[in-house]
Amino acid sequence: MTEQGFGGELPHASDMASLARYIDLFTSCKDFTHPIALLLVSDMGKFQTATKKADDRFAIGKDFAVVPVGSDQIKAISPSELAFLTCDPDFSPPSGYRTEKARVDGCVLSDYFPS
Repeated sequence: MTEQGFGGELPHASDMASLARYIDLFTSCKDFTHPIALLLVSDMGKFQTATKKADDRFAIGKDFAVVPVGSDQIKAISPSELAFLTCDPDFSPPSGYRTEKARVDGCVLSDYFPS
């Protein structure tokens, strides 16, 4: 299964440099006052399973995940083509935002990034 995201196919990064270039379109990866973690993901199904077990939340692309720290970083990546991954059973985006099923039962992708 390939998640499509909300503006088409989710963005792809072949390596850490291309991932950093993509994120730099929205916010600086070098801004240490507002750190951001970048993760390359070789198996998105396993990643989403681990996310569910750990009760974590991430912004994801086709083969990477981003952990924005702080509301400034979250707001900066919100207009990107990334999807917000959550397995919180109580997650409900505000009116006007969408969700779609993720690869793992009980998880969803959304175009809403809560801060």
